Amino acid sequence: MTEEQKAKCHEIAEHYGEEHQMLKAVEEMAELTQVITKAIHGDTLHEWDYPGELADVMIMAEQLRYMYDKSDGVFDGRVERFIDAKLSRQLKRMEEESDA
Repeated sequence: MTEEQKAKCHEIAEHYGEEHQMLKAVEEMAELTQVITKAIHGDTLHEWDYPGELADVMIMAEQLRYMYDKSDGVFDGRVERFIDAKLSRQLKRMEEESDA
């Protein structure tokens, strides 16, 4: 996501507020879940279903990250550190699976 896109997400989050956008995030995640489930079951999807719903979830994730950092009072990179740790842990698991 570009810095301009992030700025737009932050503006939207500020306008609607934390509670509203948290509920919106749940709605968007549910819609992506439906599309993924349809794909797994071989249902026909429109060409915009997956990328559109994924974009919605990514937009909401950025808003949630922004609101969390804002409410925490200091942008300290906590979410990014969790991302790094989780990615490293999964890559280690994959390496262990390959060795087995």
